[in-house]
Order: sequence, then C-alpha cells, then structure tokens
Amino acid sequence: MLAASQNKNTMLYTFILVLHIAAGFTALLSGGFSFTAPKGKKFHNTAGKIYTLAMIGVGSTAIVMCLMKYNPFLFTIGIFSTYMTLTGYRSLQYHKAENKPVLIPDWILLISALILAAAFTSYLIMQEGLHLQGLQPVLLVFMGILLSMLLGDARMLRSFDKQKKADLLRRHISRMGGAYISTVTAFLVTNIHTEPVYIAWLLPTAIGTPFIAYFIRKFTYKRKTNRQTTKARANQNTLNEKS
Repeated sequence: MLAASQNKNTMLYTFILVLHIAAGFTALLSGGFSFTAPKGKKFHNTAGKIYTLAMIGVGSTAIVMCLMKYNPFLFTIGIFSTYMTLTGYRSLQYHKAENKPVLIPDWILLISALILAAAFTSYLIMQEGLHLQGLQPVLLVFMGILLSMLLGDARMLRSFDKQKKADLLRRHISRMGGAYISTVTAFLVTNIHTEPVYIAWLLPTAIGTPFIAYFIRKFTYKRKTNRQTTKARANQNTLNEKS
C-alpha cells in the first residue's frame, strides 16, 4: 500500500517535472524571439504572450514540485520569475484602461508573493540554519532582491496616479528581462557545474543587466524624443498660424 502511494507520488512529480521542463524550454525560445523582434509589432506581441504563459507555467510547476519535495532552488526561481513576469506584463496593461485601472489584482499578487517569500525564507533558515555556505547565501540574496522589489511596487501602487507611460515601459522591460535572466540562470545551474557554484547563478545577471539597461534607454529615450519633436512641431505650427 505504501509502495503504491510512493509510486503514484513519484509519477505525479515526474509528470509535473516534464511540464516544468517543457515550459522552461518554451520560455527560453519565445523570450529570445520576443526580445530580438521589432518592438510593438505583431510577432513581438505574440511571442511575448507565449513567453508570459510559459513563465507562469515555469513558476507554478516549480512551486508545486517544491511543496512535494523540498527544493529551495526551485522555489526561489519559481516565485522570483513568476512575480517578475506577471508585474512586467501588467505594466503594459495599465494604460489600456479608459479610467484608472483596477489595482486590486496587483495588491493581491504583491501580498501573496510577500507571504510566500517570508514563509520560504523562514523555513529555509529553520531547516538548514543560517550559514554562508553552498547556495544559501545566493538564495537569500535573491529573496532580498524580491523584498526590495515588493516594497518598491507597494510605493508605486500607492502613488499610481504619478506614474508616467515611460515609467511603466521601463518597468515592463526590466521585469520581463529579469524573468528571462532567471530562466537562463535556472538552466545553467541545473545543467552546468561551476566552481564556485555561485558563478552560474550570477553570470547571467552580469551579462543580461547591461542589455536590459540598453533596451530601457533605447525605447524610453526614443519615445521621449518623439514627444519632444511632436511638441516642437505643434508650437511651430501655432507660431505660423499667428504670423
């Protein structure tokens, strides 16, 4: 009886793992297409939607597997990537609302992520104790980054009326890019052994962050320049009409 139950749990875990791997592969592929495709075009939007769904699949399956079998690495990647993906996606949805968008889902997401992160960090320390060996320091750093992100989002939601489209676009690019980096990190950590181990954890961030900064500067600066050009033309037309 016990053996049969264990076999069922093993089969279920294996099935979820297969879904996790498939979602991760889809996220890597669609994310690459989305980031390299011309922004605002149909192909970019379609690839971005597939990437978002795939990343949600990656995060949710990672969390479920961690609940079935203790794995702090999976949980960290799961909650980190899922939160960044959902908030990055939401950043482009706000300005589509005719009036002020409903922010209740955002608060629910934020509070849920905070509870999960706090519970995970507490459980990690209770299970392993607080030490500076292995992956624990890296996991705690990621949880610290997530906490900082949550606090920043709480301030943003409380003063949402002050947010500009450029701010939301920067948030979209940084969050989607950060989620992609976390997926690449998970792939490297799972398949490539480095010594020390934190090289595989930090290398994608070190390489990917400058690219995110580049895209943020490129597209937000471009929009700002276009607005300034449009305003200058409008002022010139007004002067011409007066003259």
